[in-house]
Amino acid sequence: MSQLRQLQQWQQIRINPSLQQQQLPINVPSRAPPSTWVTWTDFALAQVCRKEWPAHEAIVEMAAKMSHAASVFGLPPPPATYSTWMSASVEFKRTVAACLLDKYMEQAQAEAWEKLKIRLREEGEGVLKSILNGDRIFENEEN
Repeated sequence: MSQLRQLQQWQQIRINPSLQQQQLPINVPSRAPPSTWVTWTDFALAQVCRKEWPAHEAIVEMAAKMSHAASVFGLPPPPATYSTWMSASVEFKRTVAACLLDKYMEQAQAEAWEKLKIRLREEGEGVLKSILNGDRIFENEEN
């Protein structure tokens, strides 16, 4: 069902109290009960503010690349005669990977914010619309 159709159904339920007993469309923002009118902006915002990306996939892939949990810190593996259950553990490597991913994303957000500040000064509101359009942030960059 299209978002516009969902909004129209939601609006009809709000306008016509007899429809309020019926089931709401699936993607109605959960923060707004059916008896509360919200603006079109509230509806659009609920569709945009989803924070879904494959973090688990990134963590699993990063952990798979580690020979042991300490390798990313430049530390050698424990001696062969020493119990390495913690260092070699997949879960422990994933814990390390999750911390590294958080650090990486923190750096990416800081860099993205610096770029966004510059673009806001230069382009104004147009840059905000490019965000909604899903335009790339880090395109054509060379290190």
